[in-house]
Amino acid sequence: MKIKSFLLLAACIVANKSFAQRRDELICANDTGKIKIESALYILMPIDTETNGLRVYNGDKYYCIEKNNKMTLENMDSLSIGFDNYSKTFNLNFHFNKVGASQLASFSTNNINKEAGFFINNKLISAARITGSIESGNMTLGGNFSESELSAFKKEIEAVVHK
Repeated sequence: MKIKSFLLLAACIVANKSFAQRRDELICANDTGKIKIESALYILMPIDTETNGLRVYNGDKYYCIEKNNKMTLENMDSLSIGFDNYSKTFNLNFHFNKVGASQLASFSTNNINKEAGFFINNKLISAARITGSIESGNMTLGGNFSESELSAFKKEIEAVVHK
């Protein structure tokens, strides 16, 4: 019995230590007053509570961001609003140049089955699971957004990219 208790205690200590070390690699809500989150794609870590989480736009899920795991928008060629006839929703279509396409392929391949978040001007706009490698250089932001919301996002993104 003592051995089982010791092993359980050791496992708890290791888990707590790894979370503490991992915490230094994350950006959570209390960090956003100190730093500006660059408009980009980031890998997210879901958290159970809103206490220190960043809430996704028009959603009820909360996340922290992996500081050093992002893809910037600097190599985006164009951005357009489209309509998906199947889902009957509007979406925002990103088209990257050759360098951006390579970055998107690498980012998506290295983060399969992780959640990625799209930030614009310090706001978490969308979160989705990366299900496979994106080799085409094209990415779509979909969800339950109105055409006017996507138009506003498009203007914000273009302003950031064309600084």
